[in-house]
Order: sequence, then structure tokens, then C-alpha cells
Amino acid sequence: MSDDKPKPQIFAIMRNGHEVIRGGMTNVKEAIEKGNDMEAVKDAWNKLIRFEALHKTMEEGDGTDDSPTGFFKILDAKADGIVTQQGLYNLHGNLESLETSVSTAIESGDMDALQADYPKFMEENEAHLKQEEDNAVHQENDDGPGTVEEIHVRGNSPHRDGVGGGLGILC
Repeated sequence: MSDDKPKPQIFAIMRNGHEVIRGGMTNVKEAIEKGNDMEAVKDAWNKLIRFEALHKTMEEGDGTDDSPTGFFKILDAKADGIVTQQGLYNLHGNLESLETSVSTAIESGDMDALQADYPKFMEENEAHLKQEEDNAVHQENDDGPGTVEEIHVRGNSPHRDGVGGGLGILC
């Protein structure tokens, strides 16, 4: 047995978090489609938003140089600044106005606004998840598996049109 510390499987954690978000978005969508229980919508939405806040902290850290630093800072250090280069830090901020619109519709009980705003949020959020996965996870080099710099994705995810996705690892 080696005395080396285990290496974090950053993308496995990130991808699993993304699947939780996708599942939460589906739960909200299904509650909205029932059309008559705003409390169920509110409950599903609050669960989704709480997890997204935790996940954002896992990715971006707490905004200081102290712990938690977040996956993105680690990836920037290990993969030549890929997160900064690909603009991934900005993606969460881009969702804020849509989150506010959905929250406002839920709080006011406005099902029409919710049915108009939630699909926009869901589409933008899925695009954000996919951009993180595609830009941070699909960065590969020619050195083959096992190098610190190589980042891959393997497997399938039903949430990405049946192609790509899956669990990723930082080798």
C-alpha cells in the first residue's frame, strides 16, 4: 500500500452533483405540470436551489483564498487555467436573474409566469451544466491516461441525449 494520499476524483463529484441538479429540475418541472399545487412546486424549487447553492460553493469555493477553495480553483491550477479561459466562473452568475424570476413567480403564486419562466431557467441551467462538463471535463492531452494533466469523461448519461457524459476523473 502506498503512503501517497488518494487523489480526488473531482469530476466524478462534479458530474454526480450535476445529475442531482438535473433530477431536481425534473422534479420542479413535474410539479409545475400538475398545475394545481404551488406548495409542491415551492418545495421542489427550494430543494433545488439549496443544492445548487451548495454545488456552486463546491465548484467556486467561498470566494476567499481560504478553504473551501472549490474545484474550479484546483482545475485552474492543475489544467493551465482552463476554468478561467473557458469563462466557467461566470456561468452561475448568468443564472441569477432567471432564478429570481422563478422564485418571484412561486412566491406570488403566479402559475402563468412560472410556466413561462421555468422552462427558460431549465434550458439555461442545462446549458451551464453542459458547458462546464464539455469545457472542463473534455480537456485531454496526448500523454495518455494516468497523467495529472489529463482530464476525461467516460460513460453515458441519459440527461445528455444518450451520448457522452458519465463519470469523469482527474487522473
